[in-house]
Amino acid sequence: MTDPIVSPHFLYVLHVPSGAIKIGITQNVDKRVRAIQTANHEKITVALRIKMPSYEIASAFELLLHRRYNNKRIHLEWFSVDPQEVRQDIIFAIQFMKIMAPHLKLSRAIIPDLHEETQPVKTVITDAVDEPGADEPEPEMSIDDQDLYEEAVALIRRQNRASINLLQMRFSIGYTRAARIMDRIEQSGVLKEFGLVRKTSGHYVPKTA
Repeated sequence: MTDPIVSPHFLYVLHVPSGAIKIGITQNVDKRVRAIQTANHEKITVALRIKMPSYEIASAFELLLHRRYNNKRIHLEWFSVDPQEVRQDIIFAIQFMKIMAPHLKLSRAIIPDLHEETQPVKTVITDAVDEPGADEPEPEMSIDDQDLYEEAVALIRRQNRASINLLQMRFSIGYTRAARIMDRIEQSGVLKEFGLVRKTSGHYVPKTA
């Protein structure tokens, strides 16, 4: 059986008529759209989907875009951004990877190919009842990330603090993965439940009286 972590994934941008977009990753865009459409009253179209060589690369691009548009976030993975702006940012990031590959000794195999971009889908199905993102399933995570997410929440509860560096050191993982897990934890509302507030980017401490 193919390992879902190393198999190709798609970075996708979905769009609704009101102007909101959703940025995410999945192995099956059409299946993902159908699942999201059931919780939206607006018709969803696929503005962009680009094939990435692996889950890790797709997730890194997703994290980069979520961070870039954080001040335009509507809810979870929904943003108020023009899809064409997202596409241009992706092109810029890929071009940067190609330029830096020899200097950073990056394998060309990990660099996404824009020729893998799928043409936008014009129509999708059905009617539903809620605003974009409402009652939407949690963003997809790999099985490994789901397990790590739970361990990270338990660690944060014990330590009464949270940071990307803490997750890196405790679980011996890279920055991108630690930052991705921290983003998921922040979006879940767990940090607020624990009484933690942001001190700096990716660093949370107990709220002072």
